[in-house]
Amino acid sequence: MHSATSPKTNKFVVRGLKKSLALTRIKIGLAKDFGTESIGFENRPLELSLLFSGRRVETIGQAVEQLSFLKGNLDLNNDQNIAETVIQLMEIIEGVKQEFEPRKEPYWGYIDQKKAETLEQMKKRQAAVLLFSGPVPDSLNFYVGGRPPSGAIPLGESPSAVVFFAQYAFKSGLFSRGKRLDKTKSVLGHKTVLMDAVHFALGQLGAETVDDSDGPDF
Repeated sequence: MHSATSPKTNKFVVRGLKKSLALTRIKIGLAKDFGTESIGFENRPLELSLLFSGRRVETIGQAVEQLSFLKGNLDLNNDQNIAETVIQLMEIIEGVKQEFEPRKEPYWGYIDQKKAETLEQMKKRQAAVLLFSGPVPDSLNFYVGGRPPSGAIPLGESPSAVVFFAQYAFKSGLFSRGKRLDKTKSVLGHKTVLMDAVHFALGQLGAETVDDSDGPDF
């Protein structure tokens, strides 16, 4: 791991990255204690790890190896590397906690084929990822946080739930081109170290970023 920080990467993003690494380690430990062996969604390997690292992650042991791989290849001089690392860490967190922290209503969680078909029927040309923020007009709004607003698709309460949009965007191709997000806006409504890192990652991966927060809550 390099010690220097890219001029484009502020200290809050780096703090969020480090917290993401620590949280991933904690969630893996909890999954081990719970007896989790297989991870992922619908018996599939973690999609973002496969996309960005080319590595299959579908067991708790492979999650440990992937965390080590991401730490070993982390470059704080490279904003793209940071973004890809953050989004993969968020996916590991969601993947390993499926059994000991099951999804709660009304949150969607993983977007399966049936849910994807529902989204496609809405025929929206732009997606907006709402990080504790209000809906964006004329967009397919995906919400991350508590108390989902009316008209938005609630993915999950924690920042890691953003991966459900990322998986859908890259898999469907509706809001992505290759490894880049397309026709996507990330709106930050409440700034925490993890949300800031997620917002940064989405921006580096191609999303338009809008900061509607009142400043850092840390």
